[in-house]
Amino acid sequence: MVAWLLEYQAARSEVEAGYFRVNDSWIHESAEVHASARLMGRVHVGPGASIDKGATVIGPTIIGRNCSVREDAVISRSAIWEGAVVGARAVVDRCIQSFGAEVRPSRHYFNQIIESGADVSRQSASAWVARKSSRQSLAPQRVR
Repeated sequence: MVAWLLEYQAARSEVEAGYFRVNDSWIHESAEVHASARLMGRVHVGPGASIDKGATVIGPTIIGRNCSVREDAVISRSAIWEGAVVGARAVVDRCIQSFGAEVRPSRHYFNQIIESGADVSRQSASAWVARKSSRQSLAPQRVR
């Protein structure tokens, strides 16, 4: 879904109201993107979103309205919905992060649905590496 939306937006000749284009990315005029943050590929940054210094966002990715991507976080091929927070030095790859969900600092997630209200702080980096290397199905897994 993320890739389809970004492909559709890129194909449109007119600029969506309130957005400006930087390379392949679309950034809302009310969003704050630190000068040292890197947006690579097709990234959509919604109104009121903030991307802190050193953060990297790799498309296709959507950063929703009022989201916060903290310092040195990495997001790749994911949808981060309204009001969600990705903590400092966290890694989120191929995930859907629901409305208002928070990823704690330094946590790593691959191919998961991160729901609001979940205690995602219990997820460890070693579990993420083990799951990634175990050749499990690529179907998203829920974090509860």
